Amino acid sequence: MLRLFLCCIWICIVTSVAFYVGSTWSLSRALHPQTQEMSGHIESKTTANINVPMIQSGELVGYIVTNFIYNIDQSDMKKLNISPEVFILDEAFHILFSQDIDFNHLEKYQISALKERIKERVNQRLGGDFIKDILIKEFNYIPKREIPQ
Repeated sequence: MLRLFLCCIWICIVTSVAFYVGSTWSLSRALHPQTQEMSGHIESKTTANINVPMIQSGELVGYIVTNFIYNIDQSDMKKLNISPEVFILDEAFHILFSQDIDFNHLEKYQISALKERIKERVNQRLGGDFIKDILIKEFNYIPKREIPQ
């Protein structure tokens, strides 16, 4: 009986200490937020999905469905009159549509080269080093036979 009583007291003490530490930690973070300069703050944005038709020998064989995440400095974003997303999607579509991709051996496809090429071409079109990095959020291939009619 004594063991049960001591275990209950121990559980109450541990719970009380955990609650106290948790509440003071979150309160101190709320009272002292980390200040960041607006310039130099990199922001990540996600593009919309694009569907790129894959045509081989004049016949539609499927679609690539993809979307990207791009990192851009907030101060650079204010300088631009148009969202870089438009240029990223346009370049990605042109690059993917013009390439001959073997979907039976996707391990041979250089995805890092695709990302770098999109970044370079978009920065070139925008006239500066605005896009810091391009990441692939989703990259799927859907064969024609799996598309519902």
